[in-house]
Amino acid sequence: NLRSGDKVLMTYDLGVGYPDGDTLFNVPDITLYRGEVAAIIGPNGAGKTTLIKLMVGILRIQTGQIEILQAPLGKYSQKRLAKALAYVPQGLPVGFPFTVEETVLLGRAPHQKVLGLASQDDLDITQQAMEFTEVAHLARRKLDQLSGGEQQRVLIARALCQQPQVML
Repeated sequence: NLRSGDKVLMTYDLGVGYPDGDTLFNVPDITLYRGEVAAIIGPNGAGKTTLIKLMVGILRIQTGQIEILQAPLGKYSQKRLAKALAYVPQGLPVGFPFTVEETVLLGRAPHQKVLGLASQDDLDITQQAMEFTEVAHLARRKLDQLSGGEQQRVLIARALCQQPQVML
């Protein structure tokens, strides 16, 4: 439904800080458009990951506003947000014995019915995402058997499997 030039993510007057009100840093206003690729760069500890976690709703906004697809982040249910936006974390806690295929299939959860049963369409999309990220040959392997780079490809495949309009 998005057209070229549509705003997909905006932040304005965003301040990040502690619950007691002390501000750690202020974020410059950000506007990202459909099809645009952007990078957040800075030294370790500068707040890059914190900013991304704010944008995906993992951390709570203290001041300012974040909009996804021109709607305030706070107006999204978790399921609706997961259909609109995917997040690829820096790493994966590999405490669960999931296979690559099971992990990638988790990306389909926002699109599945109440019981969460995978349709043939879900399985096809999962396979396509694994092929695109070149992890299809690892489908039956457990995550803890993979290298860090392979695990990252699995996380990217899971995000692609969500078929989001915005990916962070």
